[in-house]
Amino acid sequence: MGDSGARVLIVRAGDFFGPRAGNNWFAQGLIKPGRPVASINNPGRPGVGHQWSYLPDVARTTVQLLQRRQTLEPFACYHLGGHWDADGSQMAEAIRRVVEKSTGSRPKIADFPWWLIRLRAPSWKPCAN
Repeated sequence: MGDSGARVLIVRAGDFFGPRAGNNWFAQGLIKPGRPVASINNPGRPGVGHQWSYLPDVARTTVQLLQRRQTLEPFACYHLGGHWDADGSQMAEAIRRVVEKSTGSRPKIADFPWWLIRLRAPSWKPCAN
């Protein structure tokens, strides 16, 4: 194979959270957007760590890497440190603290209903490109 001149930059990151991050666990799984937070669905297994990435940090890091792309290897892969939730409960607990402080109500924390996703899997069609 010859050198095509193509360069690859991979920035690996945890689940996104942050402003205007539409397709992510926070906006689609943890809480119900546009509704008062009565419950929080935690996506992880109890006691198992989870990696989160603040979307503005991911964007800033990617831009900085692109600005120096000529100094990087032709195939470069970077892992963003992000925010490590050691027991998988810290994000849900942080949401609960903020909701409780701002509204006075204490939302319950529940396990995300993975069983429902597995149950629906046979009827889902792959996305077309």
